[in-house]
Amino acid sequence: ILWVCLVAESPKTDTRITEVERKFIIESIGKPAEHSKHDKIPWRQILTSLPVWGIAFAHFTENWGIDTLLTQMPTYLSDTMNVRLDSNGFLSCLPYLVLTILTNLGGHMADKCLSNGKFSTTQVRKSFTSIAFVVQSGFMLVAVFFQSQLLCIFGLVLSIGFAGFAFAGFAVNHMDLSPQHSGILFGIS
Repeated sequence: ILWVCLVAESPKTDTRITEVERKFIIESIGKPAEHSKHDKIPWRQILTSLPVWGIAFAHFTENWGIDTLLTQMPTYLSDTMNVRLDSNGFLSCLPYLVLTILTNLGGHMADKCLSNGKFSTTQVRKSFTSIAFVVQSGFMLVAVFFQSQLLCIFGLVLSIGFAGFAFAGFAVNHMDLSPQHSGILFGIS
């Protein structure tokens, strides 16, 4: 319902954005008439693009890790750390609460790095993805190798939470590569 009420068909008809925003959007992705539904999709260029495959690999690995932890963490906490399943609901959702916070923080930090002009888009995307993956791996090792219940939960929470920084990297990179075909790129990845 909110989507139908609040979202405009195009920047040209959106009454909630300023003229500066409208101009920026249209210049970034082109006028709607320039991109019709009948335009040919450059499948060959998409499927042979190393950056597309890099994004797909990063996206796959991040989702694999997050989904594995989502489904297996309650059992791990119960079987290995002796946390009762009926009392670990909050502990199971805590990493995703931290993920929500760090996703927003990572996005703001990435935007700040881009807006100050000291880093290129490529540098920011690669850096945030790399930092996230390395930090996630480190906290996962903390969770596995230290037999303290507190350190295990701390490691799992921050390992999942730092996925938010990866979302400021590869997850928005589809728009950087091809705004007109970003939906297709995201679907592939």
